[in-house]
Amino acid sequence: MRPDKGSLAVIGRAAAVADVFGLHISGLAAWLVWAFIHLTYMVTFQNRVLVFIQWAIQDLTFNRGARLITGAAPTDFNFNKELASQMSRTEIKAAEVAVPR
Repeated sequence: MRPDKGSLAVIGRAAAVADVFGLHISGLAAWLVWAFIHLTYMVTFQNRVLVFIQWAIQDLTFNRGARLITGAAPTDFNFNKELASQMSRTEIKAAEVAVPR
C-alpha cells in the first residue's frame, strides 16, 4: 500500500487548497505548492520548462485556459439562435406555399 501523498485542488488564479505532509494550506501558498508538485512530477526537464512557460503566459495575459470555462466565448455555437433562424425559414417557406399566385 502506498503512503497518502495528500490532496490538492486549484480554485482559481493563484488560489488553491492543499492537504499535504499533514498540513492544511490555502490561498497563494497552496497554489505554489500545487504548481511545484505538478512540475516535479513531469518526466523530462523540457516538459517542465514548456509547461512553466505556458502557465506564465496564461497568468500574465489573463488568457482563458481550456480547463476553466467561466462564460460564453464569442466563438461558441448558439443553438437557440440557430434554431430560431431555421424555424423562421421554415415558416417563410410554408407561408409562400400557402399563398396562391
